[in-house]
Amino acid sequence: MTIRWGESQLRFRLSRAELARLQAEGELVEGLPGCSWRFTLTSADSDRLVFESQGLRVVADSRALARLAEERNREGHQFCQGGVEVSVQVALRSR
Repeated sequence: MTIRWGESQLRFRLSRAELARLQAEGELVEGLPGCSWRFTLTSADSDRLVFESQGLRVVADSRALARLAEERNREGHQFCQGGVEVSVQVALRSR
């Protein structure tokens, strides 16, 4: 999983295998080396950002993730909350 962030954008880029693991296990976690802060990507019935003491939880709509698993889609799934644009994409060349 690759994570990119800027002033008002957050993008998760997943391989197909990571998307399958997210759907099967319910979450993917990526930490920053040398500290306890982490990004957690989960799925549920609606999109939202949750600020936690140890990081940021991004909850993506499980139906949108299912669509990403079924079709090749350059745009991925996007939502906006509190002025932050969040994008979850699947690397089209991944397996």
